Amino acid sequence: MADEAAPIRPTLYDLCAGSGELWYVSDMTKIQAQIIELFRTLEPAEQREIAEQLYETTVAGPFYDRMTPEQRAELDEGIAQAERGQVLPADEAFDRLAKRFGFSAE
Repeated sequence: MADEAAPIRPTLYDLCAGSGELWYVSDMTKIQAQIIELFRTLEPAEQREIAEQLYETTVAGPFYDRMTPEQRAELDEGIAQAERGQVLPADEAFDRLAKRFGFSAE
């Protein structure tokens, strides 16, 4: 049975949304505390979006683990091409993308 006198630790969302107290701030770095303060200034919809992104990044696993077999095959082929030296210089690749999406000055 849990000790009823023990404090209930607020969730990160509670802390960031301002409904909890940062009672363990001494464990945080200055930057972590600044991030939480900045998070509190966001609109609730923005807070929710960031919380969902954090969840996806930390709980749902790395992006590679969530890729379909087809996506993994394409990525693996791209890596193999790079290892064989079958690559474009970055400037040429960016120029092609710019032309493709209408950002080219030409």
